[in-house]
Amino acid sequence: MEKLKECEAGKRCRGLSLFSFLIKPIQRICKYPLLLRDLLKHTPPDSQEFQSLTDASKKIEAVVEYINEGKRHAEQLQKIYEIQESIEGADAELVEPTRRFMSEGNVLLHFSENDKKKAQDCHVFLFNDLAVFAKEKSKTIRKKVVYEFKGKIQLTADTSVITCVDSCRLSDPSSRTDYYIRGNSLQETNKWVQLIKNITNPKKIVKYEKTGKKSQTNLRSLIDTPVLETKKEEKVKRTKTMSLKQST
Repeated sequence: MEKLKECEAGKRCRGLSLFSFLIKPIQRICKYPLLLRDLLKHTPPDSQEFQSLTDASKKIEAVVEYINEGKRHAEQLQKIYEIQESIEGADAELVEPTRRFMSEGNVLLHFSENDKKKAQDCHVFLFNDLAVFAKEKSKTIRKKVVYEFKGKIQLTADTSVITCVDSCRLSDPSSRTDYYIRGNSLQETNKWVQLIKNITNPKKIVKYEKTGKKSQTNLRSLIDTPVLETKKEEKVKRTKTMSLKQST
């Protein structure tokens, strides 16, 4: 390590670390598609080189996509590892090869419909197969938050997601535990409901992954769609239904 530090401190390294040099070949590969596209623009379509450049462009695009996918996967694992390190008292490892981080945020958590007054402020970490609830405990010198583990629920096709008046009930058949969560507003609660429903419905997840950038727009439209209704809206609907029945 001392020899490495000595080399990095030399003039030839220009103040760069070893990692900065190791990433260079990968960064260079990502520049090749631009070079090949530029060459194609200035190559006659009827020439022999045009077809070779076209084939090379397709292959290098596939390589770049593979590299970017690996980078995204590594970033996901790093994020999950950081979350795991920030939660004290977690009863299981969060880092799994197939686990993906989806979202996080503050919610109000209680464990029964009649227990709303005892709802506590919690932070939820949402993954593609799991929801972890934790309470902020303290902050480190570097302003990193330390959480205290409060509970978790597996998110599968068997998980019951029930929308209540102003909250969402998550029920895990295996643990027989209910979690009631609600946001600081009705819109915030709707967002969590829709995110969780998209996770517990595998068909929607596959569609979300395959549609690329457009999927973000589709997901946003789903999030913005009201799922929960206020008591006033429910009362109006019941009144209209009764009026229709009387008229018939």
